[in-house]
Amino acid sequence: MRELGPTIAGRAGEIDGARRVPTDLQAQLKAAGLLRMFVPRSHGGAELELRAGQEILEALARIDGSTAWTVMIGAESPQVLALLPRDRFDAIYAAGPDVVLAGGSSVQGEAHVVEGGYRVTGKWAFASGCEHCDWMIGNCVVMQDGQPRAGAARGRRSCAG
Repeated sequence: MRELGPTIAGRAGEIDGARRVPTDLQAQLKAAGLLRMFVPRSHGGAELELRAGQEILEALARIDGSTAWTVMIGAESPQVLALLPRDRFDAIYAAGPDVVLAGGSSVQGEAHVVEGGYRVTGKWAFASGCEHCDWMIGNCVVMQDGQPRAGAARGRRSCAG
């Protein structure tokens, strides 16, 4: 990360103006291992302790808050994905440790139960990291037979970022 500091600082205006971390810089952050710092070693990650990761994020935030936020969203992916059954977690990380999750936390869509899964509709106004993610969370009201029901729907991102 120390090597990237001057690059990030030099691009802070560009990042603020575009309201996103540029794709090439995101690739450098990924290559530096910042997005896999909390991924378990068993899945190819660094498995840093939380405090060590927080120190990295704090140092990054001193350089550029937007970049730190985006890295934090991507780096916390294994904590969220660990809520899935182990076989699904393993399948998601089967291709390597650089899995990035993004999403918006407010419920702005509907997941309609269909054969084999869900048909999701909705519009999320904001989802941190959505342009660089592998998986997307879009919180929804699950609908079955035209009525809301308790539960959750999950699926792979199907649109370009």
